[in-house]
Amino acid sequence: MKSKTLIVLFVICSVLTGITYLTMNQDKAAVRQTKMGEKLLPDFPVNDVGKITIQDHENAVVLKKGESVWEVENKFNYPADFSKLTDFVKKFNEAKIGSSFKADDAKLARLSLHRPDKEDVPDEQKGTHVLLEDKDQKVLADMMLGKARDASAGSGGHYVMLDKDPDIYLVDQSFRFLDKTTDEWIDKELLNVKAYDIEEVRCTDSKSGNTLYMLKRSEKGKDPELANVPEGRVAKKSKVDNMFRALSSLQADDVTDPAKQAAETGVADAPYFEFHLFDGTVYKAYPGKALADDAEKFYFKADVSYMAPEAEKEEKKGEEKSDEAQPTDDVKADKTDQKSEAELSAAAEEVNKRISPWIYVIPKWKHENFVTDVEGLLEEKKEDDATKADTAPAGKAPKPGVTEADSAGVENPKTSPDKNQKPEISGGNSGSEDTEAPAENSESESEGESQEEDSAPEGQETDE
Repeated sequence: MKSKTLIVLFVICSVLTGITYLTMNQDKAAVRQTKMGEKLLPDFPVNDVGKITIQDHENAVVLKKGESVWEVENKFNYPADFSKLTDFVKKFNEAKIGSSFKADDAKLARLSLHRPDKEDVPDEQKGTHVLLEDKDQKVLADMMLGKARDASAGSGGHYVMLDKDPDIYLVDQSFRFLDKTTDEWIDKELLNVKAYDIEEVRCTDSKSGNTLYMLKRSEKGKDPELANVPEGRVAKKSKVDNMFRALSSLQADDVTDPAKQAAETGVADAPYFEFHLFDGTVYKAYPGKALADDAEKFYFKADVSYMAPEAEKEEKKGEEKSDEAQPTDDVKADKTDQKSEAELSAAAEEVNKRISPWIYVIPKWKHENFVTDVEGLLEEKKEDDATKADTAPAGKAPKPGVTEADSAGVENPKTSPDKNQKPEISGGNSGSEDTEAPAENSESESEGESQEEDSAPEGQETDE
């Protein structure tokens, strides 16, 4: 072959190689450009999610959709906090890509994006593995969460990687406070009984069945009184008030294994409490022992039932009206908003079905509201107390022993939206309310992160 021909062929090959290179890189740039500002998970089937696994190098949480509610699978299948769960999935569904760059070992280490089960890697370089599956365990999303971007370095966000994708993405959502322990994912709302609605509290010895003491209101809005107070003693108002608020906004720190022996928890042996409401609902509370490994937490059990008030009792209340003690506005409101016996019975049955099978763990300060020894409710009568009693105006109704919130019929209102209104993921937990999710400290992005990644404007590729 002539040398001239070879030169021509070489030139042609060089041109074709250049064209191929430019075409490939243009195509690559075009694909990358279309990703910037778009969703991390386009066309993500939110309502198909049936199982979520969150795992770091220490803990794992498995959430699954049960027959009626979402459950924490590795927490005895206890109902999950549906509001927290939907917020979590919603973040992934709405996450948009701000920038991306190629992954390498140095970046994976610096941004904590190594898998949690990777050996020979320090824990601080490992990220959080998140796996979302449908009910048939088909993978819908598989990703690694690394460090959150320091807000001072830009607009915030989080570094993530998708399975089988060689790029690291900086998204506009932050998962800095993602909980990774089972006790943080359970539905902690236990009971919320208004002190104003309680007519009587009775403490009973579980072994003998004898009543240890009883606190009772003569009618709504009146101070509860302790029966059979010894001469020269009076009930401590603060202790009595705390007793009537013991079931108000009561939340559990955790739940324990339902198979745990009653002797270990103490809920079957200690005195128990009955809270009788004016509408006939009866709450029973069984405060137990302190945890063997934590003296600041106690076992606790509860159940609910309904007992229809006697007709005579209702008639007697109507006859006791007087001009000097007219019903307050909140009492009048109660009468216009009364539920039928069937509704009250059904509501009690629903709550009992939710809480009675479980043994909870509550904090010590809540446990202390359940005073089992009547001496804890008593104090010596002071001289000025006797003087006030002697000089009190005749016929004047006693000042109600309730707070302003109690007398209004509202106590510790919840301001967060009802979790069952969340449209993003189906299977909300019936009857539960939002609770404030505890914040978890998380590792912020290291100061040594390259300026190229931090300063990358959204919608543009970062050179690496």
